[in-house]
Amino acid sequence: MYNLVGYAKFSLLSSPRFYLGQTLSVTQCKSKFLRLRFFDFAQNDKYNYFMFEIEKKFILTEKQKERLIDGAEFLGEKTFTDIYYDTEQYSLTKNDIWLRSRDGHFELKLPLQKNGYNLTNQYNELDGEEKIRQVFGIAPMGSFLEDIQSFGYAPFCECKTVRKKYKKGKFSIDLDKVYFDNFNYCLAKIEVMVENRENIKTANDDILAFADSLVLRAENIRGKIVEYLFREKPQHYRALVDAGVVIE
Repeated sequence: MYNLVGYAKFSLLSSPRFYLGQTLSVTQCKSKFLRLRFFDFAQNDKYNYFMFEIEKKFILTEKQKERLIDGAEFLGEKTFTDIYYDTEQYSLTKNDIWLRSRDGHFELKLPLQKNGYNLTNQYNELDGEEKIRQVFGIAPMGSFLEDIQSFGYAPFCECKTVRKKYKKGKFSIDLDKVYFDNFNYCLAKIEVMVENRENIKTANDDILAFADSLVLRAENIRGKIVEYLFREKPQHYRALVDAGVVIE
């Protein structure tokens, strides 16, 4: 059930915004407030449809790739197209919130940390339009795409990924080649998905120890969308740096 109170209070998509009886313009809604608001929402045990995604990205040589997948189970290869959405003010990505359509299916990633740098990426991963509507408080007036577009959300990046997926113990391993209009980008990712917040630190430590055992350096690597912004949309990229989302 959707109601206008919840819609006005929780939505990042509305302009102007309403909170505790106050009307705020987009520019008045400070990045820290929005980020903390969604962090608090994600921590609420009432919403048990969250999965916690703990991952570390790497740029590897061919020898390092061979070492990483040695003894791993090959699960298959797939190709998919992602379209990422935000406003002209970067309302989501400035808060490290990522809304995308993957082959027409919408997904949302919310930051697990309020702020600060961590060697791994930690997100709450939300799958499906209905769940995303509940987080944003969007009443179904039309299709999901029509509803977010009505609030000024539009695509800012589209890319195609060819992914080879492996399993090695508890770890999922993705080897990605990402195709943009003007360049290609190759990434490796080690990931653990957990259902309980109590297991997040263990998953984080396990990933770093696993990488260290393979002599893979845990460096600050730009993900595919941040790399795209760095190369193609420097104003957007700089906004994420200024917001503390991207660490240079």
